[in-house]
Amino acid sequence: MKLPICSVSTLNAAAQRLLRDDRNTDVLEKMNEMNKEWRELNEILEALTLQMERAKADAEKVGRETEQWMGWLEDVESQLATTKPTGGLPETAEVQLDDFLVLRAEIAQNKPLIENYISDTDAALENADTSAQTWMARNHALIKNKWSKVKELCVDREKKLQLALEEAVALDSSMRDTAEWLAAAEQRLAAAANVSRVVDVLEKQLEENEKWVDEVAVRKQLMAEQQAAGTRLQYYCEKKDAIPIKNGLVSLKHRFEKVA
Repeated sequence: MKLPICSVSTLNAAAQRLLRDDRNTDVLEKMNEMNKEWRELNEILEALTLQMERAKADAEKVGRETEQWMGWLEDVESQLATTKPTGGLPETAEVQLDDFLVLRAEIAQNKPLIENYISDTDAALENADTSAQTWMARNHALIKNKWSKVKELCVDREKKLQLALEEAVALDSSMRDTAEWLAAAEQRLAAAANVSRVVDVLEKQLEENEKWVDEVAVRKQLMAEQQAAGTRLQYYCEKKDAIPIKNGLVSLKHRFEKVA
């Protein structure tokens, strides 16, 4: 700190020289008063400096925390994006759900931390000056909005992945069942006896054929539902899953047309 004319130490030195020649009580009292006020001024300056350093450290801490939470929220939001492929083959859908559960656990772990941060920042904004409030409020509003969005996306993503896994397993089971039925149907047709000329045998063959026609009609309806479900899944899953699903459905359809 600069003094405008001379330093306190210079004044003290000059006063000491005067006092050696003349023990002037008035000068001594004035010097003591000046030194007292100088010490008090230094104490005030030191307190202000410490306060400013703490305020600077707090501001830097808030800035770091803001950047950290903003970065984390943006990363989580991208992982929860609704445009990401879902479902497909059962193993793929299961991996997707497992990966999500890991992310959900991370979100749950950070939930009390970020909500404490939001609460502390709410309180800080009430006591902040205008300039600080403008900066803090803008970033704080972004973080609060992103946190609300992340919680909503998390719930939505979990529902979609669980449904995708259920649909993937259901389609896979349906296709396996159809393949088994077709294999049995192909064997049955290959082993079918020629049309009999004996009335009793012919009547039995006609009766069995009627049952077969009814069974094929039921299977035809199931095949139509299966094809529709498979086509829908192909729109939302990854290409590596869509191709085998499509090929499997086409193969089953061709085999069905041969036995129907």
